[in-house]
Amino acid sequence: MLAAALFLTALLLVHPVRALLAACYYGSVETLLDDPATEVRDTLDISAETMPAYLHAIDALEKAAALVPSKALYHKALSELYFRIGAWTDAMEGLGEQVPPGALARDDAYQKALACLNAATALEPLNPDHHLALGHLAEAMGLPSSSREYEAAAQIAPHNAGLRYAVAMRYLLSGRKAEALKHAEALAAMDDSYLVPESPAKQLTLERRTPAYLSAVTNSYLMKALELGWRASNKDIGVVRNLVPAGDEAWEVWRIFRERNGLDE
Repeated sequence: MLAAALFLTALLLVHPVRALLAACYYGSVETLLDDPATEVRDTLDISAETMPAYLHAIDALEKAAALVPSKALYHKALSELYFRIGAWTDAMEGLGEQVPPGALARDDAYQKALACLNAATALEPLNPDHHLALGHLAEAMGLPSSSREYEAAAQIAPHNAGLRYAVAMRYLLSGRKAEALKHAEALAAMDDSYLVPESPAKQLTLERRTPAYLSAVTNSYLMKALELGWRASNKDIGVVRNLVPAGDEAWEVWRIFRERNGLDE
């Protein structure tokens, strides 16, 4: 009994230390990858000169993940660095440029990114960002699972406009326009950020199109959905018009969209 009690006490003492040390390793990455040429926190671009900093950052994250393997954040951060290195190496090789010594080959970096991202997803299977990242990585690796992961992300958080927009954009950028249009339609239907709150000044705001109102409309997900639809439909105005939900304010967004793109009624 005494031995068991001592063992349990040791575990309780060691665990906080491991967690603290892991957090220190994780926190060091921001410093390792900070661009000293700027006054704000900017991540260094990957190059032959900065590759050692990226490898040091990976080493720090590997130590953090080894100390606390149950923390998905560490695995996800590792996957992001491996993915960035893989994409950079791929671009360098495509340009016929020499990859610096010590840098990971594209396939090795992508495989490590996939292993880390799978670990993060196993720990947090209902985190839509993990599935979105898995879809993006699958595309880069030429795997057929990208659509499955994008759809999983959308199903986990069906009313998250930012995530839905990200899914639609990934489809658009990969040339899958029908899928992009489907998610643009869902995005247009769920957004309400363009609506002006009820107040005595509401009608005047709409009529004058105040700078604040135009900014809200321009940055709304409804406007983004219309722009997605425009690109995904190869500039088919009828398809885009069908994305506009009912309501006078939604149709005002449609009018502003047309004006921005020089389109007649």
